Amino acid sequence: SRAVAFIIQWLLKRYLDVTLRFGKVGLLNFGKVQMTLQRDVSVHVELEKIWLSSSFVNPDVRKPVVICIEDMRIQVDVSNHGEQPNRTTQDPVQPTQGQPLVHLIRKIMSIGSYGGLRINNITVMLLKTMVPDCLIHFSSPEVSLDISAAYDKYEICVNLNNFGCKALRTSAETPDPGQQNCLGEFSFTFKMDAKVDKTDPT
Repeated sequence: SRAVAFIIQWLLKRYLDVTLRFGKVGLLNFGKVQMTLQRDVSVHVELEKIWLSSSFVNPDVRKPVVICIEDMRIQVDVSNHGEQPNRTTQDPVQPTQGQPLVHLIRKIMSIGSYGGLRINNITVMLLKTMVPDCLIHFSSPEVSLDISAAYDKYEICVNLNNFGCKALRTSAETPDPGQQNCLGEFSFTFKMDAKVDKTDPT
């Protein structure tokens, strides 16, 4: 398992410039996982636990391989977004520029049709947004994603259970979270079923 963790760390750092740390390493499960990405925006992700499940050993899942995550926290700082110098000229768009993207989506769909994703308790916080001193907070107790392969189409099913959003005004003078003022909030349950063509998933 430690060899697998090292390979994952190396691949993410090499190709995506993502720093990954594991607090606990077990057999097909990891605990206290932290991921950090520093680019135009700063993204920090914490996973309390992530493991693999299967329909062969767990009757509650329907796919051969399902990625399960417990307590996922994402913090995004968008304060640096747009500070990169703007390019005065743009490269000409090549006619075949979209082809690699189509092939990548096909591969993701093909691999995803054998697996699924389950997240219990996810929280997303957007810091330093367009509104000064405002924090955007998203949360959901359950998120799931399933991709199934039909004859000539992929069927995608997304579930967001009791998804909630809050806009909170914060101030440096009142760092206590209890002093945050709620500017607005809403919640809903969302389910989406979509079908995409295998030959052209875009």
